[in-house]
Amino acid sequence: MFINSLILIVLLMLNVGCVGSHQVNDVSNFYNETSNRYSDGKNALKAYSAENGCNGRNADSVKNYIKMLEHSQGAELLYSRYRSDLIRNYHTELAFGYADVALKKGCLDDADNVYRGLISFYVGDAYSGIRDRAKLGIDDIRSMRESR
Repeated sequence: MFINSLILIVLLMLNVGCVGSHQVNDVSNFYNETSNRYSDGKNALKAYSAENGCNGRNADSVKNYIKMLEHSQGAELLYSRYRSDLIRNYHTELAFGYADVALKKGCLDDADNVYRGLISFYVGDAYSGIRDRAKLGIDDIRSMRESR
């Protein structure tokens, strides 16, 4: 009886170890992919902020990375809190960074679209800080338009 219990315990430990190893690899791959998207988006944002005008390859690239992170965020909300938090941080930092640069460059429509997109995407009490920050950006846009 003791040997059967010991064998069962060892088998359970091995099974948990296999699942744990798979999950670690899955999280590692996810983190690398998401980090690469975020890093590429930040590089495109840096290039966008250095160029003149509102449109161009770098602006489109940043918007695409924002959308990719937004889609990932929506999917991960149901899967993992850790992943969801990570993507949300990447998504909002890149989106606010782009909107703020667009605002400084006078690309008011682009900035407004991003701020409003954040407000409509992040609903619920947990995201009130994100919406409040986006509303401040919209207020800045309104002030700039009124002063023209």
